[in-house]
Parts: sequence; C-alpha cells; structure tokens
Amino acid sequence: MEHYGFRMMLVCKALDVNHTTLYHRIRHKDIPTSYELRDNELRPLIQKTFEKSKQRFGAPKIRIKLKEIGYTVAIEKIRELMKEMNLCCQVQKLSRYDNNIYHRQF
Repeated sequence: MEHYGFRMMLVCKALDVNHTTLYHRIRHKDIPTSYELRDNELRPLIQKTFEKSKQRFGAPKIRIKLKEIGYTVAIEKIRELMKEMNLCCQVQKLSRYDNNIYHRQF
C-alpha cells in the first residue's frame, strides 16, 4: 500500500510503529473507540452541570457533581473536555483589601 508516494511498511518501520496498527486504524476509522464513546457521553453532562452552576464551576466541582450522579472521571479528563468545548469558569477577583486577615488599620 502506498500513500503520497511512500510505502507504508517503510514509514511504519522508520517511525517504529507496528504496521498492523496502522492498517487496523485505516480499516476501522469509522468505528468510534471506547474513549470517544465515553467522551461523547460525558460532554452533555459537563455542559449541563456547567450551565446549571451559572458558569462558575471548574473541573474539580464538576467532578464532584458527576460523582454524585455516578460517574467517576479524572479532573484532567474534565479539563480536557471543557477546553475542547471552550468552557471557562468565571474567576472572582479578590480585592486587595480583603486580604487584611489581622484587621489592621492603615
């Protein structure tokens, strides 16, 4: 099999990739992997939780809400999906005078 004038066996050998993996992906490219199915299942849940929180929840709080529903997901995975969906939580800026923990008068 040649692609763009290169023999795939030689390209796979140069990249140190097993050629059967390449042919398997070419043959099954239309079939989604289990990871893609899981991501497609989680996206609407993350979107719903994010909108329900009025765009205030980040990945850690969304993870807690998903765990309450029964989904165990890593924070990194939620961050990755949020980044793909362009979801960014609002960060509240602290006033410099709110940090006066000793209540000193200046």
